[in-house]
Amino acid sequence: MWKYTQVFISILLFTLLLLACKNDSIRFEAKVELNPSKRAPLSALLHVNTDKDCILRYTVKGVAPYTRTVDVQSGDNAVPIVGLYPGTNNTVLLSLEHASGKQLDSIQIQTEAIPEAFPRIEVNYADRANMEEGWHLIDLHFAQNGKFHSRPVLFDDQGVIRWYLDLSFFGNILYPISRTQKGDFLVGGMNSIYTFDALGQITQHIELDPKYKVHHEVLEMPNNKLLAAITKGGETIEVGGQEIPALMDHIALIDRSTEQIVKEWDLRKHLDVDRDDLNSMLPKEDWLHMNGLAFDERDSSIYISSKNQGLIKLSWDDELEWIFS
Repeated sequence: MWKYTQVFISILLFTLLLLACKNDSIRFEAKVELNPSKRAPLSALLHVNTDKDCILRYTVKGVAPYTRTVDVQSGDNAVPIVGLYPGTNNTVLLSLEHASGKQLDSIQIQTEAIPEAFPRIEVNYADRANMEEGWHLIDLHFAQNGKFHSRPVLFDDQGVIRWYLDLSFFGNILYPISRTQKGDFLVGGMNSIYTFDALGQITQHIELDPKYKVHHEVLEMPNNKLLAAITKGGETIEVGGQEIPALMDHIALIDRSTEQIVKEWDLRKHLDVDRDDLNSMLPKEDWLHMNGLAFDERDSSIYISSKNQGLIKLSWDDELEWIFS
């Protein structure tokens, strides 16, 4: 009788132990939505439902694996997956961990090939010891019938494109691509400024008065404002006794909260608009052709790189400090 009782107790304890282990494990369901925004073909949204708060780590396998760790809550979660290889049935490893358990799994995500018009990227030399971590972000634009169509690209150290943004919805050029402090992608064109997340979803769209046309530079400032190179419609210059429209010679400070222009700089005040330029092939209206902006926090000054008139420094109070040309 005692022997049978011992066996029964042993079976009971083993059963309780199995139940305890089962209770400690993480139960989850995962479903993948490829390119939910229809603008970032090498991204996906992982819908995860778990029964516990835990840490989720995913790794896109490959020659240059990409790993990201995020906190997920019990219930439904949406986790962006980026860094997929193009034209590949990608294997993505999943690890869900909490204080008393870990669950491992993998999913497959099939992607389409890179469009044929994209360039082939060849990396001849990469000195990793002297490079920042991460991938390489470039502007890519295609010209067709007088219009540009933009496809900014991220490629890894092997020259493989691991992310790109299809901005064809805009119907014109959106540039230049840069990253915000939050990690979004910032571009501008015509009278619009956009930020996108890694999935290609629009996180902000600022629409300026149509007379303002953004070009060549949109710079994130440290105070939730943007500094943009603009053409201001209706403004003119006098060249050779003729009054003609002025192009690409204004700067605007834009408040991202109100989406309004709060300050302007006019380069016509500081430079000779009829001075011989460095590129005589351009029309006289494009006397400056502002290409880039930089902000110096030390003295709140602005550096302007212009295609036709060299390098200019302005104070925040709109005073000319120097010209380097």
